[in-house]
Amino acid sequence: MEFNLLDHMREMMDALGVKTQILVEPYEDAVLFDERLRSLLYKDFDYSEIIAGLEKNLPENTVYMTMDQFETNYVLFKLPPAFYEKKAVMAIGPFLTKDFNEFIGAVMTANNIPLFQLPEIKDYYCGIPRILNFDGLTAQIIIMAKHIFGNVSFSVEQTVVRLEPSRALPEFNIDVNHSLSMAILEERYQAEDDMLEAVAQGNLKKALISLSAIQQYSVEARSADTLRSRKNYLAVLNTLLRKAVQQADVHPAHIHGVSNSFAKKIEAAINDKDLSDIIKEMFGGYCALVQKHSLKRVSKPIQKTLNYIDFNYTEQLNLTILSDAVSVTASYLSTQFKKEMNVSLVDYVNRRRVREARNLLLTTALPVSKIAEMVGFLDDNYFTRIFKKFENVSPREFRKLRSRSG
Repeated sequence: MEFNLLDHMREMMDALGVKTQILVEPYEDAVLFDERLRSLLYKDFDYSEIIAGLEKNLPENTVYMTMDQFETNYVLFKLPPAFYEKKAVMAIGPFLTKDFNEFIGAVMTANNIPLFQLPEIKDYYCGIPRILNFDGLTAQIIIMAKHIFGNVSFSVEQTVVRLEPSRALPEFNIDVNHSLSMAILEERYQAEDDMLEAVAQGNLKKALISLSAIQQYSVEARSADTLRSRKNYLAVLNTLLRKAVQQADVHPAHIHGVSNSFAKKIEAAINDKDLSDIIKEMFGGYCALVQKHSLKRVSKPIQKTLNYIDFNYTEQLNLTILSDAVSVTASYLSTQFKKEMNVSLVDYVNRRRVREARNLLLTTALPVSKIAEMVGFLDDNYFTRIFKKFENVSPREFRKLRSRSG
């Protein structure tokens, strides 16, 4: 049960883009504590003194909110003995609570960091999340800590725990190969891949979690026109999401209209709130496309058949017409369609027509006979019989019942 609590805390932090680590004695993985920043800045940096300092300065049953000399934040606490046989420290972070452009110069000066290390420092800040709602984050951590510590009372303190060694720091690493930049780029691309894969699966919840993690990254200011920069970003995102949905075998005709609609909304946006609303709408819209129109699960002939029906349901459709349209025999199409779709071809066509008829009955005052013609039924009585088969009421009764409930 205890390990499940830790996993749950990790999932909560992952949703915010904040990393969690459990440092276990003898702390061989301590180099991951600060995303390897100190090992990149300094020659042969030894993390052992940092860990020793944590052991010394972290009392039992205390959750520390702390900041290091790089103005980055951590939440630290020792795990109760029930969790590990050896000593272990839960480290949440690093993360920022403000724009690094406000303090990067002061950090460079205070730590005597030479100018040639500026790209590495910037890459470090760009690669860790910025938490705007620090109180909300703190509240989530405290709630989980209550479960982890159980019946044992604990305190929460905001203080400075020295994360650098007490002795003189080693020389700066002159041979900088931007390995931190590479690691951050790899993480970002992986996060984007996870997001696009979730969209391609139509998994809105997973896609939004991935998006939330990506959006926590700080970025260096590149343009005075922030609205234009955000619009450009959303235009690129719109293209990426469109391609992700295409990978789910959604017909381009479905994608094109949605993509164009979002492109126009992006350009028409007048402030950041508009753009934030559009982002959420984009993810919901593209995931809905996948859920409704993805044909990835079926073979190419059936994909072609479904698309043909979708775009021609108002026309005369029968087995001969459809088999000719997709270049297979009528017997093959009939058998394969039932096998893959678990419904007969005739029933599928009728369901598609009835679905559209429902929309017209609810959104227009058109006569039932006209609606029947518009969705591909040439006979009113046949339309009524088929509609009742799927909806259990006639078209007129359906419209009357829905108008009353509305």
